[in-house]
Amino acid sequence: MTGWPIVKHELRYGGAEWVDQQVVVDKGIVISRNPDDIPAFNVRMIGEFQEGDHSSKR
Repeated sequence: MTGWPIVKHELRYGGAEWVDQQVVVDKGIVISRNPDDIPAFNVRMIGEFQEGDHSSKR
């Protein structure tokens, strides 16, 4: 999981493995840290759409 550094402790407490990266993908779910990462997020999201169904990758 990625997100604003200020919430990393809460994310870790909730069971997430927090990383400081523009984009993280887990089983087809794409997340990013902040609005500055939107260009990288969009590129990765398009890639995920092109890959198709992720239900068999669990």
